[in-house]
Amino acid sequence: MSSLPPTENANEEIVGGTAKQMRFRNKNEMNWRVIRESIPYGAATTVAALGLSAVAQKRWPFYQRLTLPIKVSVILGSTIIGFFTASDIVAMKIDREFAQQFSVVRESEVETDASQGQINFTTAEGWKNAFVRFRYSAVAGLWATSMAVALGYNFRRTDITHAQKVINARMTAQLLALAGVMGVAGVSAMVDIKPMVKIDPYYERIVAGGSKPATS
Repeated sequence: MSSLPPTENANEEIVGGTAKQMRFRNKNEMNWRVIRESIPYGAATTVAALGLSAVAQKRWPFYQRLTLPIKVSVILGSTIIGFFTASDIVAMKIDREFAQQFSVVRESEVETDASQGQINFTTAEGWKNAFVRFRYSAVAGLWATSMAVALGYNFRRTDITHAQKVINARMTAQLLALAGVMGVAGVSAMVDIKPMVKIDPYYERIVAGGSKPATS
């Protein structure tokens, strides 16, 4: 006897295995769960945007000169960004939970090689590993830091407009970030980058048809 929940149409036939049938029958419930769990994040970003808007209205002349429709658009844009970012995260979490019902591998059984989590900065090999792991984060940090410093410097100037200050800061940050990307690309061409090794105890059983690995 099937344990699957009934469909809205009892005579409806679904082609596919158990997983496909369950997903089809539970799709509305899963979609509503995504919406329910994403609404608080959208509300939180709206409240934050309203608070920042109130502060900017009192302290930032540039924001004070903006028209009401533009300010409303900025706040609504924050709501949309918060809601849809959260919905993507929640949807991926629900997909993982659903897939785990039919998976022979559990997330706790797939581990990262512990030796790759340790970086020894006293050796050249350690610095190479640090570069490989943090190269993209370093470029992003370089852009953010240079943008903040350039904004701080340009907003102390009184001989240019606000728009010119933002443009100058953005161009400076872009130039330094581009230099960082070129540096990363150059070093990456000379460094042997090895991917992180995953230890999957079920790999041989699934791919090669071997038996389940013995547990200690």
